[in-house]
Amino acid sequence: MNSVFEFTGELSTKVKKRICNIHKITTLIILTISTPISLLISLPVIGLLMENGTKIALIVTALSYPVLMIMLALIYPTKYEYPEIFPKIIYITDDGYIVSRCEKAKREDSIDGVKNVKDYGEWYEINFSGVKHKGFFVCQKDLLTKGSIEEFEKLFEGRIERIQNK
Repeated sequence: MNSVFEFTGELSTKVKKRICNIHKITTLIILTISTPISLLISLPVIGLLMENGTKIALIVTALSYPVLMIMLALIYPTKYEYPEIFPKIIYITDDGYIVSRCEKAKREDSIDGVKNVKDYGEWYEINFSGVKHKGFFVCQKDLLTKGSIEEFEKLFEGRIERIQNK
């Protein structure tokens, strides 16, 4: 299995900020969906087990829980997560797979599963359906070491969206 395209090297500060922002938004979405579900399941059970005097503590906990989840989403990711989210190399194989390797993680999927490729001028964001692999396939154009931009865009023809940076 040979690579057809390769993006290798140290990401720019701008791209790293973009990846961090993607992960914050994704975390916030996941927490927004999971928090009400977990509260609906756990609070009635806890309420039945508590005495009347401690039900006030339960209400305070229930009200502060969503705020805590939002705060956690806003500080994620920290520098300790960087080795798991900043790709060192992203490559596309000749058998149709795209692979993102970080220092401590590896993600891969079929290029057939790519929903769209957003072109931000300096980089591409390769997106799959839902939040799957969200932010793990950000390819900085000047780090292309194998293949060409023209061939890359031809591979994803019809799925590229040009995004105007402000």
